[in-house]
Amino acid sequence: MIAVLIVGVFFVASFTIIHDPHGVVVDARQVWTGGSKPMTKLPWGGFIVYVEGDGAVEVTCRDGSVSEGGYVTGFMADDYSVSADCEIVP
Repeated sequence: MIAVLIVGVFFVASFTIIHDPHGVVVDARQVWTGGSKPMTKLPWGGFIVYVEGDGAVEVTCRDGSVSEGGYVTGFMADDYSVSADCEIVP
């Protein structure tokens, strides 16, 4: 039972969530040197991704602007918000 809990904690701890309180984000992804991984859109707004390595998050907003920021790494839960002007904030 304890082993299952430990594995569960590491699994949950490796997620990054993007909150989109203004509804401006149309796409979000985890990016790193040489690659990227799309984030899954959540039904209530926002995005989530299971982090597989070190990198950042990138969002594309309705007005076409792209913002990159934050730092994501495996085994560390992160969450960021996107402001009304498409800036990533902690």
